[in-house]
Amino acid sequence: MPWLLDQGPASLRTSELRHLPVALAMYVGHHVEGGLVGARRAYAQARAELGPHLPADQLTRAQQAFEAEGARLLQTQREVRLVLHALIAS
Repeated sequence: MPWLLDQGPASLRTSELRHLPVALAMYVGHHVEGGLVGARRAYAQARAELGPHLPADQLTRAQQAFEAEGARLLQTQREVRLVLHALIAS
């Protein structure tokens, strides 16, 4: 349960969802999905939105950071799904 709380917004620590593991896992899954969509969009739009404002090396570093965050969130999404399925099965 603490791991799931760590994957969502800080407000979950005082939310009623902390007492409802299946609902918490579902919510966190959607929260992580939103972050993944954001990371992908940031990567895709980086050149158009940041290109005029950043030197090339900083733009590359920003894209690398977006890519790394997307990879981290994709892994987290998989892990949350496994937790959700385990909770539903128990």
